[in-house]
Amino acid sequence: MKMRALILTLVGMVFYGAGEVLSKYYANTSKFKFAVFATIMYVIVCMIWLPALQAKNSLAILGTIWTVGYCVISVTLGIFAFGEHLSVYNYVGLFLALSSLYFLCR
Repeated sequence: MKMRALILTLVGMVFYGAGEVLSKYYANTSKFKFAVFATIMYVIVCMIWLPALQAKNSLAILGTIWTVGYCVISVTLGIFAFGEHLSVYNYVGLFLALSSLYFLCR
């Protein structure tokens, strides 16, 4: 992947992770400020997506990378930050999703 697309993707994932944490705080507390801040994070992610797509210029590959990245971030945050649990099937699915990145990025 081109360096610019890679950097934008990683920065986008950071903002996505922040949005996920804020979303979960909103779900747990119903405090509207968390919903507002989560929405701001997701808007920033969308603003980063466009130049990343322009740099890579492959919707199929970059879109899959972002989708799997979102999945990994959400699962990681759920497990380590919020104490959620996964089944064996969930772990198998996560492994298969990560395996898809290997084949798409070759």
